[in-house]
Amino acid sequence: LDISGRLVSELSSKSGYQGLNEVSLDMSNLSNGTYYILVESNGKRAIKSIVVSK
Repeated sequence: LDISGRLVSELSSKSGYQGLNEVSLDMSNLSNGTYYILVESNGKRAIKSIVVSK
């Protein structure tokens, strides 16, 4: 999500394993700015901000 809440990229739903899971994101097409990563699992959500600066 960008700063205005617009979806800029979406990964397909993947079934992960219980515990720690890792996903790589290609951010080469994103402009400089603040973005938010939204992760949903088992009815819970986590949102983290990231800053892209090239």
